[in-house]
Amino acid sequence: MAVQELRQSYIQSIGHAYDENHQEANLIAVLTSAKNSVQKKTIEKIKELND
Repeated sequence: MAVQELRQSYIQSIGHAYDENHQEANLIAVLTSAKNSVQKKTIEKIKELND
């Protein structure tokens, strides 16, 4: 699993939140969403490796 893929997932999630609402003030919600995106990507990669 490449760290680059996880980093990309994190950055894309934050970018998506910015695109949806440029005035987002709830940084905790944005970063939690980004963390969840990375967790999801990690689980997908682990499942791929186990198959």
